[in-house]
Amino acid sequence: MKKITVRPYNSAARPHLHFSVRVPKPFLPLVGGAARRFFATEHQAQVFVREVERKINGISESAKALGVKQALDAAKALEILANYPGETLEKAARFYKEEQLDLRLGGLKIIGLATNYLVWLQANSSEEHYLTAKSKISSFLVVFRDRVAKGITPQEIEDYLNTRYLNPVTRNSSRRYLHGMFAFACRPLVGFM
Repeated sequence: MKKITVRPYNSAARPHLHFSVRVPKPFLPLVGGAARRFFATEHQAQVFVREVERKINGISESAKALGVKQALDAAKALEILANYPGETLEKAARFYKEEQLDLRLGGLKIIGLATNYLVWLQANSSEEHYLTAKSKISSFLVVFRDRVAKGITPQEIEDYLNTRYLNPVTRNSSRRYLHGMFAFACRPLVGFM
């Protein structure tokens, strides 16, 4: 690892700044992205260097075995999880894999899809719309709960709707809400959840 050092700095444009610190590129995320920082006093610069080195040394030995980029990604993820006591990086990675990557790869069970859709719907629609969708989807989950979403065919959905002996208006309403849930699964993951 390159040593982070304090160097004298002199600029007519910024006469109040006398010292600079250059941070190696792999560690830029630890300092907010600026490769070079400027300080009025040598003491301020030394304090900054000690803080950066403390952050770098705070990365555990097992993380150091990873590449620098992976270690920094892990450190950032831990910072994000600091607001959620009891949650670990492993739990977060497992949740992301099960709830997001499996969705992208088509392996998400219908219960996971329904949960994600209802959470999104609650945040992005009226209370009435959310409650109606929850009601329609809950009865669908009784039958299809543990099935992989990608494996459910349109014919199975029609058969399900037909076995419920619904009047035509209610059947179409249920179909519309189920369509919304499956369409949600086909959305790109950009901005998802």
